[in-house]
Amino acid sequence: MARRSVLMMITLTVAAGGALPARGEATSPRPRHLTDARWGIGIDTPPGWSVSQRTGFAETVFLLLFPDGSRISLSAEKTAAHSASEVLETNRRALARQGFGGISTATGPGDWRTLDFEVPEDDGKHPQNEHPKTDQPKTDKPKTDKPKTDKPRPDDRDPPDHLDRVRQLYLVRPGPGPAGPALGTSVVLTLTAPARSFPAHLADLGFVVERITFEAIAPPVPTGATGPK
Repeated sequence: MARRSVLMMITLTVAAGGALPARGEATSPRPRHLTDARWGIGIDTPPGWSVSQRTGFAETVFLLLFPDGSRISLSAEKTAAHSASEVLETNRRALARQGFGGISTATGPGDWRTLDFEVPEDDGKHPQNEHPKTDQPKTDKPKTDKPKTDKPRPDDRDPPDHLDRVRQLYLVRPGPGPAGPALGTSVVLTLTAPARSFPAHLADLGFVVERITFEAIAPPVPTGATGPK
């Protein structure tokens, strides 16, 4: 289950961009309160953010969208981990193996644990996109007399123009107690935003964290069970 959680978190924050709904599929950006009885979680939407009706992943409880392409998601999943640090560290190692940059961790806010990393644009230079060299002979391209122009190279671009930054907040809710199942609930809040607007949207993530509510999760009703007589 831990390996599945790692793959889910990475897929959710990195690959979900192509699966996100169009802006027309989001509801009004007016602030509102959202609740999910299945996981016992409620959040308030920050001003200016829209609520997507299509999350794209079963583990995603809420997905909020901003006009500049930023998104805030809340995902929940059963876990055998005993702490948020345990879930975070597993995902941190997986991100490092895949070559993501700017990885850093921190404690807080409150009982949450923080993981930051960068998601550069897929420009073909990522290790996963490299192609093996071949023994094909080089061809001499014909020379021209066109004057050289000092065009900016891709490497000369300002980083905020070509990467997204991600902040994930981790929390583990314990199970119902010694008499119940041993599994707790892993809760992950994820902000993904262009680097240029990332600092401003940290306040929106804080808005969600400060107002998040947790309720007791009702046990599932056994199949074929009937109500009180």
